Amino acid sequence: MTGKHAAPRPRRATETSDLAGAIMRLHRAYGERIGNDPAALVHEQQLLDSLRDEINRGIWLANRNPATRYSLTEIARINGRTKQAVSLRVQSGEAVHNRRQAAAGGGILTRLADLRRHRAERLAAADVEDRSGSDRERAESARLRAV
Repeated sequence: MTGKHAAPRPRRATETSDLAGAIMRLHRAYGERIGNDPAALVHEQQLLDSLRDEINRGIWLANRNPATRYSLTEIARINGRTKQAVSLRVQSGEAVHNRRQAAAGGGILTRLADLRRHRAERLAAADVEDRSGSDRERAESARLRAV
C-alpha cells in the first residue's frame, strides 16, 4: 500500500562499503574545493592526522570487540602489515580513544570556529591573503590581521 497509511519501509543497513564510498566522495569533493579555494590546503595535515588516528582507534576497537574479535595476526593479514606494526597501531588507537574520551567532556570535538581560526593563522603565517574563503573565513583572517 502506498500513501500516508503505508507501512514504513525497513531501513537498509549501511555497509562498510557504503561508508568507504561516502568517504571517497568527500575526498573528491575536497580536491574540487582546493581547486576553487587553494587556502583549503591549510587543513590537509589535520585531515591526514584525523584519518590515521581514527583508523588506529578502529583497529584498537576491532581487537577488543567481543562480538567479532579479530586477532592481531588476522588484522595484520587484512592490513598487509606485520603483527608488530598492528600492535603499535592498537596502542596508538587506545591513546586516541583516551584523548577523545577526555576531550568529549568539554562538548563538541570539532568546532568550526577553531577550523576557521586555524585557517586564518596558517594563512597569516604564510603571509597569504585569504581571497577565496567564505565570508566567515575571510572575516576571521581580517580579525587576526587587525590584532
